[in-house]
Amino acid sequence: MQSLKLFVFLCFHLKKKDLVQKQMDVALKEILLLTAVDNPCGTQNGGCDHLCVLSHVSDNSGVGYTCKCDPGFSLSFATKKCNRK
Repeated sequence: MQSLKLFVFLCFHLKKKDLVQKQMDVALKEILLLTAVDNPCGTQNGGCDHLCVLSHVSDNSGVGYTCKCDPGFSLSFATKKCNRK
């Protein structure tokens, strides 16, 4: 009976270890995918007049950034230019 308990105990912990390893593998793959993405703000400020802000949601065809303006300015979404209010 002791050997059966030991066998069940080992099987449970091996499966748990395998599950944790799979979760770590998925997390590592996600990190690698995130770091492989080019910075859309890295070249010419993303075409933004004032500020280029990285984002998982964007207002410009889903590229992953949004343009913002300094206080006192408003953004023209068509041209990405900031105009004084």
